[in-house]
Amino acid sequence: MRSESAGDFLLALNSAEGLLQAVLGRREKEAYILVAYGEIQAPAQGAEKLTPLIRQIFVEGGLEAGHLERIAAVRGPGGFTGLRLGPVTAAGLARATGAVQAGIDYLPLLAQSARQVYGKHPACERGDLWAIVHARRNLVYAQAFAGPESTVVLNAAGSATQLRAKASASQSPGPRALSELLILPPSELALLVAAYAAKSAAPPLLLGSGLDKNREEFARILCAQAGKFPRAQARLLPPEYSRPLPEALLDMAVSLEYGTADIDPFYARPADAEEKLEDIALSLGLDPVAARARYQSLSKQRPGGSGSF
Repeated sequence: MRSESAGDFLLALNSAEGLLQAVLGRREKEAYILVAYGEIQAPAQGAEKLTPLIRQIFVEGGLEAGHLERIAAVRGPGGFTGLRLGPVTAAGLARATGAVQAGIDYLPLLAQSARQVYGKHPACERGDLWAIVHARRNLVYAQAFAGPESTVVLNAAGSATQLRAKASASQSPGPRALSELLILPPSELALLVAAYAAKSAAPPLLLGSGLDKNREEFARILCAQAGKFPRAQARLLPPEYSRPLPEALLDMAVSLEYGTADIDPFYARPADAEEKLEDIALSLGLDPVAARARYQSLSKQRPGGSGSF
């Protein structure tokens, strides 16, 4: 039986993009306080660098064996390698410690981070948030989230419509989504944001690696649309907003529902190698049909289960 003492810890991991982050929180009565944090830029060799980073914050935070109670890891969307690294590391630690697990969605995490610094930028504090993440192949992942008071949502067709929607005290922690996850070319997303901004009470705020890598394209299209629709404005936040805050990472982790199941990565789109699997098999002298069947079989297996690999 796991004790509920002040020594119980929560570990939250983020490896969705090139930045590795590890946050350690300790339970004090009904809340967790941040006791240690570490991060490292690791566009490559993340697997070799994440474990030492975790070990470092365990020492700094005074984590004792057997007192890791919960483990959360960002599950996606993001880079395919990073989205395997965090959940697999969480699974290994859970087996060693008996901790329960939960997955964190990356785009709400980015929006939560931006929302926590609204007070530092009073001119932007009313705007809705667009979290935009690089997805390769001239695509971005994007999702809109409510600011303190939102007046616009996206309907099922992807167009902007007015809706009075104030945040209520009864809502769960974290940002309130105003759209589903979108996967679009940057140019199409910029046009959609312009239509959205034209109906907004305040300029929406754009942030994330998908914006950073396509900033000139977003600026050009939004500027052109603003000439047609004077209210079609948006604020392009600087690159530092693409880095999740450790406080937001812990806050999101605390609000989750935990269980014994491993965290499933959320890739949002097929990997490039998956789409080219038959061509890769042929280049290696393998049967493409057998390779596809083998891939599907392996994809359904879970670590630790029967027939795992």
